[in-house]
Amino acid sequence: MGSPHVSPEEKAKFVALLQEGWNVKDAAASINRSYAWAKQFAAELRRESPEKVAVTALPIITGPKPYSALSPIAKDCLNDFGRFRARYFGRLSSPWQEDAANRVVQLLESPYKEYVVVNCPPGSGKSTLFTHDIPVWLTCRSRSIRGFIGSSTQKLANYYLRRSRGALERLQPMQASTEDLSRGLARDADTTVTHDYGLFKPSNRLVPWSQFQFTVEQLAETPVGEKETTWSAWGWDSEYLGYRVNIIVWDDLVTPDTMATLEKREDMQKKWHDEAETRLEPAGLLILQGQRLRSDDHYRYCLDLETGIDELDEHLESLGEEQLPREKKYHHIVYKAHYEDRCKADYDPSVHSLLAKPYSKDGTGGCLLDPARLSWRELKAVMA
Repeated sequence: MGSPHVSPEEKAKFVALLQEGWNVKDAAASINRSYAWAKQFAAELRRESPEKVAVTALPIITGPKPYSALSPIAKDCLNDFGRFRARYFGRLSSPWQEDAANRVVQLLESPYKEYVVVNCPPGSGKSTLFTHDIPVWLTCRSRSIRGFIGSSTQKLANYYLRRSRGALERLQPMQASTEDLSRGLARDADTTVTHDYGLFKPSNRLVPWSQFQFTVEQLAETPVGEKETTWSAWGWDSEYLGYRVNIIVWDDLVTPDTMATLEKREDMQKKWHDEAETRLEPAGLLILQGQRLRSDDHYRYCLDLETGIDELDEHLESLGEEQLPREKKYHHIVYKAHYEDRCKADYDPSVHSLLAKPYSKDGTGGCLLDPARLSWRELKAVMA
């Protein structure tokens, strides 16, 4: 059956890839065979009964896997973000990246709605961290999570979502680029999240799996409703009034154009209150992250917001008493490119080298946030 020049091992691998969810064209390319042969062989497979197809038994990826069925390393990766990134994406994490991921988990575990502004320097890998690595990690931790990735444009938001969707359907480990390997920023991934946690791409074709939104395959005891999209993508000018989610990530939303005039800043502030903040479910988390542009930008506006007036405030005001200090509505998480209070370059120039230890909150690191990604030479040029 099929071409006599195709070995039984190649046929077995082809069948296994189809069973894992690969399409015919990609499965053929994986074994270096023509699409024409693959279509013919796949058609013959469909006509023949399984008993008549001589293939070597290969492990088939099923899904999703319950926690009890996970390997020890897969379980550990759910709590160790640095290990998770290295194992599935091949990325080597800096202390600040692991800290950011753990802060996100802590805030998600709060019983209240939480709002946070995260400011990071450009070039630190913040967009990949917040729009890809952390969302994929959170999805592996809980398939029932619902969130959306927002950006200044729909096109950019779709790009971010496609990357996350691709990671959740990948069947072969990622290979690090030559540049990242040489700079010590990455290595080849060990395996895929699909291999360790089971299939994420839904078997039901009616469940959304597109560039705008997707819903991952749920555990057997968790039903999926029509509106329960796992992740969706939204540009600032998109309509997203029907969606309420557990986590919202707005990446680099603040641009020079949105801050150009007082009118534009006020328009953004109104839409932020009316639409962006109201999409959050109880106990949800909203993240606004990016680079500060000016002293009165939208990040500053959010950081100045206070919690609303409660009954105690109203009672004290009615008595003419001094009201209690109000809490800030937004947490502020800042990662600086260079920490001057940690700098010891005056008597140890090696703290500014590419091989220096990166900054860490526990005081064991150096003064640079990420010497490999944000070198001292680059920072000096920006400062000058």
